Amino acid sequence: MKKIFSILFLALGLLVVASCSDDETANPYAHESTIAVDSSRVLFGASAATGSVHVNSPQGVTKVESSQPWCTATVNGSKIDVTVTQNDSYEGRAAQLTIYSAAGDYVQVTVQQMGFVLQLSAGNSISVGDEAATHAYGMKHNTEVTFSSDADWMSATVVGDSLKITFTENTTQNMRSGWLKYQSGSIQDSIFVRQFDFDKDLLGYYGLMYYTAQGWRYLLAQMAKKTDGSYALQLMSEPFKTAGLEIPLTVDTQKATIKMFNLANLGTLEGNQILAMAMGDTGEETYYFYSPDISMDGTYSQGSDGTCTWDFTATGLEGYEFVGMWFGQTTDGTYKTLQGFMLSLYYFYLQRI
Repeated sequence: MKKIFSILFLALGLLVVASCSDDETANPYAHESTIAVDSSRVLFGASAATGSVHVNSPQGVTKVESSQPWCTATVNGSKIDVTVTQNDSYEGRAAQLTIYSAAGDYVQVTVQQMGFVLQLSAGNSISVGDEAATHAYGMKHNTEVTFSSDADWMSATVVGDSLKITFTENTTQNMRSGWLKYQSGSIQDSIFVRQFDFDKDLLGYYGLMYYTAQGWRYLLAQMAKKTDGSYALQLMSEPFKTAGLEIPLTVDTQKATIKMFNLANLGTLEGNQILAMAMGDTGEETYYFYSPDISMDGTYSQGSDGTCTWDFTATGLEGYEFVGMWFGQTTDGTYKTLQGFMLSLYYFYLQRI
């Protein structure tokens, strides 16, 4: 038994010695690269660009490899020329270069590129007045951005962190509109531009178009600014003209929008007070409503053929399709005394005359 233990201890001792001996043996794969990076310019903005890595390699550089297709590199003596394409993503990205020497070793360098940045304070649409002027809008960008206009009355240039748009005077007596298109690399977008003065260009005569069983009909109307500064759509067809009926308008002169409110009082005709009443349809029935908060909202637009219209949608008719407006007859100007409807204006809109 004693002899067996002695043999075991001897074997363990040999294992320990062998282990210690292995620990002291040099790792043939652990050695420093003979290539040293002297300097590098491989931190890029989002634009397509070039940079370089300068190395010191006694054995010379034989090749370089990139881990990403958007980053390419070529050997130019002791310099590595690096090229990156534009980064159209908002996220930054990285690639790894592996530079090999004739001795068979290598060194690795990380290339970084920032994400795409383009922020315009102008948003996707702007409106300006009729006067000749240059307007500046804040612009944050880290790539080259070019602008082009589809209209000869406006042009755009980029000056530092500003987009400057120059307008000629609008003497057309109407709103005019156009597009500013911009591009940066593969990124393309546009800004819708309108030039107008609401009172000078958009007030005037319109046809109040509406649909009947006999086809389209219209009332002559004048959009006007009254002496108290309020706006109204004054009905110029009889018998409404003689009675002085008009639809009150709430106007946003900067955005070129108008609102007609449900239950608005148009005036008195033949002893009855006339109310504007929105129509809501379910597909089976058409309804009128008692809420004065419902609005019929008009937006001005210009067709390619030069036709100018105010087209209407409704706010507050959830669950119903907006299909037009009634002229309701009341005895005291409230819906509680509604006697009936003197006119139904299905699918109405305003067309400039």
